[in-house]
Amino acid sequence: MKNFKFTKFLSSILAFVMVLSLLVPLSSASAEESKPFKQDGQSESIIQLKAAIAEQLSLSKDGPTLHESLQNVSGNQKVAVIVHLSEKPVALEEGISLVKGEEFSKAQENEVRSNVKEQQAEVKEELAAKNVQMTQGYTFDTVLNGFAATVKANDLPKLLTVEGITLIEPDAIVSASEDNTMKSSELIKEDQLEARMNTSNSFLGIEKLWKEGIEGQGIKVAVLDTGIDADHPEFAGVFKGGKNFIPNSSTYTKPRTDDDASETSPTERPAGTPEFNEKGSAFYTSHGTHVAGTIAAIGANEFGIKGIAPKVDLYAYRVLG
Repeated sequence: MKNFKFTKFLSSILAFVMVLSLLVPLSSASAEESKPFKQDGQSESIIQLKAAIAEQLSLSKDGPTLHESLQNVSGNQKVAVIVHLSEKPVALEEGISLVKGEEFSKAQENEVRSNVKEQQAEVKEELAAKNVQMTQGYTFDTVLNGFAATVKANDLPKLLTVEGITLIEPDAIVSASEDNTMKSSELIKEDQLEARMNTSNSFLGIEKLWKEGIEGQGIKVAVLDTGIDADHPEFAGVFKGGKNFIPNSSTYTKPRTDDDASETSPTERPAGTPEFNEKGSAFYTSHGTHVAGTIAAIGANEFGIKGIAPKVDLYAYRVLG
């Protein structure tokens, strides 16, 4: 499988959404609660948000661009792509309003979403008029304006002639890197393994925020990873749901519903597979649960160790299986 670099466009989108997600809940929480917030961090975030917005706007004005990895493909081979369009998506418009100090109402959101969908429909209509044979996949209107599609390589130049298309990039499968860490049996030795969960929050100064009543209330956090052990007592009351994006295949003994973001359990593995993985665990995946615990564990353990923000609304998206 070819490895594709993330485009600068998508990198700026990710940075933009992360900053926006930090700002919006804080402003909402400050309106709902009487506790004062210092504005220094928010000012820095606003600066970062402005830079991300400026970068996105400049990139969208560069004209239609074909990703470098698609420039040498040809023939009738089918190519999976993501087509980006020029109409600003919901998150970008919301960010622009935020840095201006203006409200972004639900009516405005609906209007932006409607404009995005209208442009998408117009672009698809023009593609059909140009005899571009296309199998459409997901559509996007929040973080980015665009849609996934499979087209013939020979038709890629036609896409660049359609008004409103700004970028065509490969819709590639991204795999997690190989984990070459030591096996659990090699790590679980007192002289090799030392837990840090009981000191990390103090080291970071998190407890000072807890004393001020700031524990993540009103903030939604999504963990995109291997899923989550939703029944773990550390997530009682904070886990709000999730989605599964791993296709059902012969790798698993049974299909799962789209809203089941749980870790891969032993009962899902086909007969004949080892009871324990190379790390000595009966659960072949656990990283998502580990990350979620670092963020939002409520302290339901004998040591009282909590995550950094134990009162967030926690969501899990299983994108690695």
